[in-house]
Amino acid sequence: MKTNKTLFKVRGLTLKQGYILALGLIFILSSFKYVAMEALVVKQDSASVVINISGRQRMLSQRIAFFSSAYREARTPEVHDAIGLDLIAAIDEFESNHTDLIAGNAARGLPALTNEAVYDVYYNQQPSLDVLVKEYVQAVHAVLDAPLRHIRGFHGACDHLHRWRTHLERT
Repeated sequence: MKTNKTLFKVRGLTLKQGYILALGLIFILSSFKYVAMEALVVKQDSASVVINISGRQRMLSQRIAFFSSAYREARTPEVHDAIGLDLIAAIDEFESNHTDLIAGNAARGLPALTNEAVYDVYYNQQPSLDVLVKEYVQAVHAVLDAPLRHIRGFHGACDHLHRWRTHLERT
């Protein structure tokens, strides 16, 4: 009768070599799984950054509309200036986020815009999101650039801001 040791030798492997081969295969498969999981985690991390910044854009558009209204209604130059600083900070972040969402920003973990469907929303849809954002930013700068004595009569630009904000939220 043949023993296990001689059965393995007949096939060309000893028991020890069989265990080493099996453990080697398990190690290789585990390594592949680890690399695949790491790639998935990295992809999900960049998607979560895009989602967070996109959500922040919505919040900033609301904040900008609020500050624009408050800026228009400010009763004293001190309040007007304080609200103006908040408005400037909000619009600067809004513009920076918009640029980063399109071009990408490695420092923030944002990939460049490569998805064709999202690209169409940004540039090819009528009106395009990019154009709406730029018009929104221009309207804010028009409010900021208006002299204090004329700001109360500047309801037109503020009304446009509210309409653009509403349209931006729908897209």
